[in-house]
Amino acid sequence: MKILHTEPIKKILIVHTWGIGDLIMLTPSIKILRENFPKAQIDIFVGQSVVGEVLKENHIVNEILTFNRTKSKLIDILKFVLRLRKKKYDLAFVSTGINPKLGSLFTFLVGAKTRVGEYRESKTFLYTHQVKADGNLHKVYSNLNLLRAIDLNIEKIPLPFFEFSETDKEFAKSFVKQIGEGKIIVGLHPGAGEKQPFKVWDKDNFINLGRRILEKYVDASLIIFGGPKERELCQEIKEKIESSSFCYDIRGRTFLATSFPLKQIAALIDSCQVFIGSDSGVSHIASTTKTNPIILIGPTMPERTGVVGKKGCIIQEKCNNQYNDITSLEYDTTKAHKCINRITPNRVFEEIKKII
Repeated sequence: MKILHTEPIKKILIVHTWGIGDLIMLTPSIKILRENFPKAQIDIFVGQSVVGEVLKENHIVNEILTFNRTKSKLIDILKFVLRLRKKKYDLAFVSTGINPKLGSLFTFLVGAKTRVGEYRESKTFLYTHQVKADGNLHKVYSNLNLLRAIDLNIEKIPLPFFEFSETDKEFAKSFVKQIGEGKIIVGLHPGAGEKQPFKVWDKDNFINLGRRILEKYVDASLIIFGGPKERELCQEIKEKIESSSFCYDIRGRTFLATSFPLKQIAALIDSCQVFIGSDSGVSHIASTTKTNPIILIGPTMPERTGVVGKKGCIIQEKCNNQYNDITSLEYDTTKAHKCINRITPNRVFEEIKKII
């Protein structure tokens, strides 16, 4: 079905209220939107400012709009909607996985002429164009299907991207210089976000793995990545790696990266030969860099949310209580899962040896 109104599309609003990883999986569609509408104003609405950092360096969008509705009063929400309404968007694109009722209502209130999004059980009359949500389809392709619903030209599907500046690259070079030139650098990311412990590999596994890497490779060093709320966890892992071995040579070879902006984290990951993490936003960032990512997956579905890149390795354990963002609406993401911890440090170490 083609776009309903015949006037040229001059203003586009992308609605994305999920996290960093989901936005990276949306970047191929954003690039295609830009290719189809090179002169249009393309704005994106994200729920958290840190998510918007994904798009700050490439200038593919004109404005990144942030608003946290969970911490706002009704009057503030209405003011925000009115602010967007004044922009008079021609097209609103709601990314895959977003609640159809909320997404369609929001874009309707904003006043976009063409409104495209997903539906689940039945269609919503507030979208002008809609596609049935498919929980078995990767999010990259679910988003592309929404573009096809408005008859956009998709000649080639670009890879997801996350760009950082020359300043960030210089920061990473300076950090690596402290470690030592010519070192094998392995990145570890033991977290998965404050509300997603169900994705996390146990800290003892990271301690065991980190110790083995440093004992096996005398010219190796570790960088442990995490956000500000994961600083204590990362510090504990660092201390126990260095104290849990009889080999004194491994001390002083583990470094923390827990207080840096997202772009600097990306530049540091780009400097790592190997990166180990769970199904998280940081792992999706890693998949866009030069590192070799090893992604540990338990309850999530790589067919739906797995990293997409030219290289990388996914290690997965079967889970009887699998998570799907379309069908698992009442899923408790705050509980740790045994399935991911059936992945042993030895199994991960064997993959690392193949790369190094």
